[in-house]
Amino acid sequence: MSNPPKFKVGDLAPDGNKIAEIVGLTDKVLVYRGEDESVGHFIDVDVMSDKDQQVIRKFEYLKGRLVDILPKREYKSFMQHLAAAQFQSFVADTPEKAIEAFAHIDARIAEFAKLFYLTAAFCTFLVLGAIAFLLYHSYPVEAHRIYALCLAFAFAGALASVMFRSGSIEVGPYEQRYTLGFRGIFRIALGGVLAAFFIAAAKGNLLLGITTSNAWSFLAFSFVSGFSERFGPALLSKLEETVKGDKRSDKSEKGAKTSDKQNGSGGGNASRIQTP
Repeated sequence: MSNPPKFKVGDLAPDGNKIAEIVGLTDKVLVYRGEDESVGHFIDVDVMSDKDQQVIRKFEYLKGRLVDILPKREYKSFMQHLAAAQFQSFVADTPEKAIEAFAHIDARIAEFAKLFYLTAAFCTFLVLGAIAFLLYHSYPVEAHRIYALCLAFAFAGALASVMFRSGSIEVGPYEQRYTLGFRGIFRIALGGVLAAFFIAAAKGNLLLGITTSNAWSFLAFSFVSGFSERFGPALLSKLEETVKGDKRSDKSEKGAKTSDKQNGSGGGNASRIQTP
């Protein structure tokens, strides 16, 4: 077939689907939306090239990934853009330009993935923050309620960190939704875990130079623990050095005591030998 028939809306496409919308049409290529909102294409086999086969494979790959990562409503919207990109790829002059036609699809999906990550982090903050405030108001031991408030401040610090760095967060455009959600949840929860650990270490005098003598210092310390991704590892390294230093001191003291005992024992023997 040198020239395919001229299709119009309402006709049956070569694959049997009824055409609801023509996305693009030339003498050689047809890209359309079916009544079931699917995307179909028809290309003259006499002119099909390796480039066209690459376009078809790229389209099928993206369509499959969109099903996995997008809600149904967003999927329908993206399919419209994907159909337009497929037609532009078919009529492109070179394989490179054909693949470039899909580039804006990757960028749009990356934006959606980042938005999903940020939403997961924000929702996690709301849930964990609410739990922390409930503990603060209901915990039976009043002296310990400040720790629940510290957790809330740590979650707030973690959320602030996520929002401040939203422009530089690396999110794969085709990550699964549950993976993106888990990353957002983990980032907020990690702030609370680090704050709880470092407050315990500071109260145990394991972190020298960290003042937690009043409630305000507790809250500030908790916020910074949740906010700074570099602050956590730095404090862990400091704590590790402190523990190592304590162990070295203990070994030195034990060694000194053992040496004193040996010296005392040797002196007694010497005195007995020198006695006439």
